[in-house]
Amino acid sequence: MKILFAVLSGCGCIALASPPTVAAELSPAEVYALAAPAIGTLELRSADGSQSDLRSALLVVPDRFVSVCDGLAEAGSLQISLPSGRFAARLEAQDAERNLCILSTPVASHALPALALRQTAAQPGLRVFAVANALGYGVGISDGLVSGLRAFPSGDYIQFSAPISPGAQGGALLDSEGKLLGIVDYRQRSGQNVNFAAPAAWIAEIETRAATQGDANRFDAEASKLVSERRWAELDKLARRWASQAPASPQAWRYAALAAGEVGDVAQEERAWRRLQGLDRGSNQGGIGLGAALLKEGRFDDALAEVEKLLARDRQDASIWFLYGRILQAARRAGDAEAAYRQATQLDPWLIRAYVNLAELAQQRGDHATAAAIWSRLSGLDPANTDFRYQLIGLYLQANKPERAFISLAGLPASEVDTATANYLQGLTLRQLGRPVDGVAALRRSIAKAPPGEAQAWIALAIALAELDRHPEAIEASRQALKVAPESDAAKLWLAVELKDGGRANEALAIARELTAAHPADPAAWRQQGFALAVLDQRKAAITALEKSLELDPKQAKVWAALAEVCHADGQQSAARRAYEQLRAVDPEYARDTYRTLIVTYEEGAQ
Repeated sequence: MKILFAVLSGCGCIALASPPTVAAELSPAEVYALAAPAIGTLELRSADGSQSDLRSALLVVPDRFVSVCDGLAEAGSLQISLPSGRFAARLEAQDAERNLCILSTPVASHALPALALRQTAAQPGLRVFAVANALGYGVGISDGLVSGLRAFPSGDYIQFSAPISPGAQGGALLDSEGKLLGIVDYRQRSGQNVNFAAPAAWIAEIETRAATQGDANRFDAEASKLVSERRWAELDKLARRWASQAPASPQAWRYAALAAGEVGDVAQEERAWRRLQGLDRGSNQGGIGLGAALLKEGRFDDALAEVEKLLARDRQDASIWFLYGRILQAARRAGDAEAAYRQATQLDPWLIRAYVNLAELAQQRGDHATAAAIWSRLSGLDPANTDFRYQLIGLYLQANKPERAFISLAGLPASEVDTATANYLQGLTLRQLGRPVDGVAALRRSIAKAPPGEAQAWIALAIALAELDRHPEAIEASRQALKVAPESDAAKLWLAVELKDGGRANEALAIARELTAAHPADPAAWRQQGFALAVLDQRKAAITALEKSLELDPKQAKVWAALAEVCHADGQQSAARRAYEQLRAVDPEYARDTYRTLIVTYEEGAQ
C-alpha cells in the first residue's frame, strides 16, 4: 500500500505517470467520456450473500479504488463492477474520520484513465460535474457549481450544487477541464442542491491517517458491525467506552446517541446529541438528532425550538424540514406538516421518508388520488422496494379500483409474484373484480405461506367464502383468524358477521354484545349487535342498537336501510320514513334500491 501513497503524493495526480495538461474547457459529454471509465459500481453483500448496498468507487491506480467507508468493514464481501468486468475487492485502508477508504482488487482491473488532480483550490462559482453511479442504474453525469467550502471536524469539504442520488457516494467531482476536485460523500449533504465532496487531495493522506487512527478505526468497525446486527446493548457499552477514551471524537458520540436511543436511555441520548452538536458545529446532525430525541419523548415545544434554531441557520437542509414535518404531524398540525414535507422533497427529491409521510397524510384526509400519485412516484424512485408498490395496490383496493390494482400486481418482479403478500393482494383484487372463486384460491396460497398479517388473510378468506354462500367454511376461516390473533377485535367482529350470515345469530349476538361492552364507542360493534337482533326478530332491541351505531357514525347507508326495514316491520311507519330520508342524504343510489325493495313493497302490501 505504500506505493499508492508514493504515487499520489509524489506526482500529484491519479495516474502512474502524469497525464497531459488539459487546458481547454470540456463539454459535459467529454467530461463524462474522460471520467466514466474510472467509476465503478461498488456492491456490498452481507454474510448470506444478499446485496446490502450499492455505491460508487473511483479507480486511482490499476488495482486501487477509493470510496466512502460506511458499512465496508462489516460487509460480508465487496465487488466492483467496471465496463471491463466484475472484480472482488478488499478493504485496505480506512480513514474513518474523513469517511474515505482504499480498496484493492487482486489483479489490475482496468486500463488507467487519465484523471488529473486540480492543482488550485475550488472557488465558489466554479462549474463542476458529478460523475457517479445512480441508484444502481449505471454511471451518469450532472452539473452544477461550487457553492463554497464548509468546515467539518475532519476538514473543509467542497459544497456543490450538482444533483446526486443514493449510490453517488464514492463518485468523482470534476471541474470543466476534467480534473478531479473531490470524492462525493452522500452522507454529508442537506438537499438536492446542497451536496458535499471530500477534497481529492485527501486521497494521498488516507494511508498515513489510517495508521494513526488504529483505535478509532477498530472502534468504528466494531460499532458498524453491532449496528448491522442490531446488538444495541453491546453498542451502548462500546460507544460509552469509546467516548470515554476519545471525548473529542464526533463519531463516538454519534454511536453513543444511536445506542442510547435504541436501548431507551433518554438522558444519555440527549446528552450524546448535545455533545455531538458542540463538537461538530459545521454539521446539522447533532441538532437534528437532538430534535428527534425530544420528539420521541413527546417534548414537542422543545423539539420545535431546536428545529427552528436549525432553520434560522440553514433553510436548505432537507433533513431539518423533514424533522420539522414529523414534529408538526405529531402535534396534529397536518397542514403545516405537509408544507414542511413538501419543502423537504423540493430540496431533496430522493428523500423517500418525506414522500411516505406525505402519502400517509393524504390517506388520512381521504385524498386517495394524491396518495396514489405519491406511492406511484415512490415505486419509480425505488423500483426494488416492493413495499411501495404494495402500498399503491392497497390504496387502489381501498378506493375500489381493482382494475388498477390488477395492473400494478402484473408489474411485480418475478421474485415477488408468488410471495405471501402478493397472493394476499391478488386475492383481494380478484374478489373486488367479481372473481371470488379465484380470490379464495389466491388467499389460500397466501395463508399457506404464513403472511405477516395472517389473521387479516383469514378474515379476507372468510369474506370471499361468504360471498360464495359457503358459510360453514367462512365461519371456520373466521375462527382461524381468531385463533391466530385471540385479542383481535376485527377477528371477533368478522366471526360475528359470519355466524349471523350462517344462521347462528345467537352466537353472533353474544360476540357482538361482548364487543359493545368492551368498546361502547365502536359503531361496527353496535351495527353487528343490531343486525343479529333483527335476524332474531328482537325488533325494539335491534332498533336501539342500530340507532346507537348511527349516532356514532351517521354515514352508514346499510345501517339506515336496516333501521328503516326493522322500523317498518315493527309498525313504526314514520320512523321508517325518517330512516329512509336519512339514507337518501347519505347514499341516493342505495336509497333508490331500498325504495324499490322496501318502501314500494310495503306500500303495495298496505293497499
